[in-house]
Amino acid sequence: MSYCDLQQPNGLYENYTASWGQIYEIWLCYNAGPFGRLDPVYYEKTHPETSYGATVEQVRTWIETNLQPEYANVTVTISGQGSTDPPAGNYARTWFLGDDLYVTAYPQDGWRYELMRRNGVEWTRSNPGEFLNLQATENIEVVLVEEAPPPPDNRTAQVAIGVGSAALILLAAYMIMD
Repeated sequence: MSYCDLQQPNGLYENYTASWGQIYEIWLCYNAGPFGRLDPVYYEKTHPETSYGATVEQVRTWIETNLQPEYANVTVTISGQGSTDPPAGNYARTWFLGDDLYVTAYPQDGWRYELMRRNGVEWTRSNPGEFLNLQATENIEVVLVEEAPPPPDNRTAQVAIGVGSAALILLAAYMIMD
């Protein structure tokens, strides 16, 4: 009989960070041994089939030798003029599957941030954009649009028309008096 509920283990746990950065929860549970004795049992929550009944060192060794990290292949592109953080480019071994990524857009002068697309679909209009639970392939496009130039200043045209009209009136008056 086990006192380690596989859905919600009882007992103490520790976080173990594998050499590639992934964090695993290792639980210390108790198993009812012969004659009612409670024997410690280590249980790795993500892969219980491999760790039940093992020592913590055995679980750590198994994680390091059998679980290879799975990376998300992330590509960040920019449509328009500006930059991003992380910079535009391809990141094949930077984020793990399931990681969260935040992308910030920095438009150049005369450009403004519009939106971000995730795998071709409009994802967010927030800046920075939040991309949760990265999948195997992620194409993130940051869309920057050129700002419309300011409308022309009509006051200059009105002054020119006013000055021109006054000159015509003076010329007409001069011609009449002559």
